[in-house]
This record gives sequence, structure tokens and C-alpha cells, in this order.
Amino acid sequence: MSGNGQLITNGSLVPSASNNTDFGSVTVSQNASRGILIQNASGTLPLNLTGSPIVAISGANAGDFSVTLQPTSPIPAAGGGGGCTFPCIPELRPTAAGDYTIQFLPTAPGTRSATVTIANSDATKNPFTFAIQGVGVLPTPTITIAGDPVSLSLGSVTVGNSSAAQSYSVSGANLTADIALNAPSGFEISKTSATSGFAGSQTLTQTGGSVSATTIFARFSPTGAGAVGGNISHTSAGATQKNVAVSGTGVAAVCTAPPSGMVSWYKGEGNGNDFFGTNNGTAQGNVTYVAGKVGQTFRLGGTGNASNSGDRVIIGNPASFQTQTFTIDAWIRRSSATVVTNSAVSGFEGGTIFAYGSGGYG
Repeated sequence: MSGNGQLITNGSLVPSASNNTDFGSVTVSQNASRGILIQNASGTLPLNLTGSPIVAISGANAGDFSVTLQPTSPIPAAGGGGGCTFPCIPELRPTAAGDYTIQFLPTAPGTRSATVTIANSDATKNPFTFAIQGVGVLPTPTITIAGDPVSLSLGSVTVGNSSAAQSYSVSGANLTADIALNAPSGFEISKTSATSGFAGSQTLTQTGGSVSATTIFARFSPTGAGAVGGNISHTSAGATQKNVAVSGTGVAAVCTAPPSGMVSWYKGEGNGNDFFGTNNGTAQGNVTYVAGKVGQTFRLGGTGNASNSGDRVIIGNPASFQTQTFTIDAWIRRSSATVVTNSAVSGFEGGTIFAYGSGGYG
């Protein structure tokens, strides 16, 4: 018996790659095949192979091995295998009577072993047995970026604002862990939409080792002036990291010089303070602070009613406001083209930019 031109001894318990009895490492659910040759050393008598099947496989992981080409019987005398004299490599000549092929298709990771048994008419080597083995390995986890390499240029953006989002697609296969996405400083990513769900990091959850093609949105939100670049990283245990290059340029906000006679300036930078004078305001209701034309700004929900005057900033009754002639400059963005206020209470449907009431100006 020989494989790859090397002798296989009867009763061998130590598989070897050199004689095709050790299949090496094979990815789970993939396969590898090895050829073996039965030889008849008799000078006069044919060798009868009496088993059914002729080459039988048994043992702990027999199901991972199969004979895809059985030899024919009998094996002719004087060289067997159709006249191939040992040593002989069946892969290098036409198929002969004593040739057979074993396939290894691992169903699980780790060492997989079995025993080959060939019943025959040689009284000194009946049955002929030897051990075979292979190592099943899990498929390599893979992260795929469609169109890789991908580079997103997000343009010039005023500090305190965000660029329009650009997108790309991510998928994964043979994963053992989720895919973690992390954006460099100044950039944000979302798996929700081009306008919401943005953060510095995201997680794509694998199911059964896979992440289906998922659209990722990226935008540039500079915190300072100047060119900025980096990579959105995509990582998962055992997988090669994939990157998407992003770049943008932050542009310093340029504000008009304060006019003469200015009394107060309310930026809405997280509070109701007067950044020009001392007439600080106090936010009431559900006032929040969001990205504005420059930096942050107030967001007023307009939910006033008879017991709640709604979202507002109360300034009080400073002397500098007690005048009959004044000018108000503001950037105003309505949240709806058709709805003036969120209040459903009669008498509180309107929105007021500047007013005087029991709490003073606001």
C-alpha cells in the first residue's frame, strides 16, 4: 500500500502527510482528496479484495471521510495496480485497478481521525488497516466593504455644523463576534439614515456568523478649523481590519461684528447667558440646545398651554431693555412648513420671538 509514492505499513497508527494518510488542515465544510495505491507483491497470484465496500472507513470521525473512487478487484499479480511497480505514484499515471481516493470533508474544527480497513486474500495482511486523520479549521472571519478601498471626501464645513452624509456598505461572513465601527475625531457614523442616529461608534450584530449588507452613513462635524482626515475602522475577532478613509476641512465661523448700541447677545451655547452684556436669561419648559447656523442654538418646542407658557428663555426686566426703539436680529428655522406651534390649546397657538409678561422680557 502506498500514497504519494511512499509506503503505508499494515497497522500503522501514525498518519503522515508524506504518504497521503494525513490530510493536513482543511476548512470546515470544504474538502481535500488523497490518492492511495494497492499493490500486489505476488509474482503469480492475483490479490482479491473481499470487503464490501472494498475500502471501508470506521472510527471516531468516520463520517468526515469517504471513498470517492473505489479500487477494482482482483489486483493483477507481478506489480498490481495495472502493472505499476512499487514505488509508484498513481496521480502520475492512468487510473489502475488498485487505485482509490479518500476525501476529507470536516464537519467540525479540530483533529478528525478514522481507520481504513481493506479485507483481502493475503493471509498475512488480512485485513490491511491504517489510520488517517485531518484537522478541521473554522473559516476565516471576513469583513467586506463594497468597492474596497473606499474614500469619502466630505468637503468644507463651518465649525459647529455637519456635512451632508455619504454612504458605503459593510457585510461580514464566518464571524465569531459583532463588527465594531469607530470613526475618527470630527466624524460621525449612523446605520439608521442620512439624517439621524449619528455617533462616533456603531455595532453591527452578527447572526449565525453573518452580517448582511448594511448601509453606513458618514458625516463630518468639525470642532475646529483646518483639514482633518482618518479612517473609520471595522473590526471583529479574527477578521482582518477594514478601513474607510474620510476627510474634510473645518472652516472657522465668521460672525458679523456687533453693531454699535448692542445690548445683549444670546448664543444658546448650552445656556441662556448674555454673551455681550450681563442680562443673562433662564431657560424654562423643555428648551434644548442643538446645532445652529453658528455653534449651538436654542430649540423651542412650542408646547405652551393655560398652565404652562411653554419653552422659553426668561430675561427679567433689565433697565437696558426698557426702551421703545430696538432691533432684534436672529437666525430662525421652523421645524415645519405648515405647523406654527405644537400647542393644541386655544389661545396658545402662536409663537413669539420677543415679548414682555409677568416674568419680564423673554
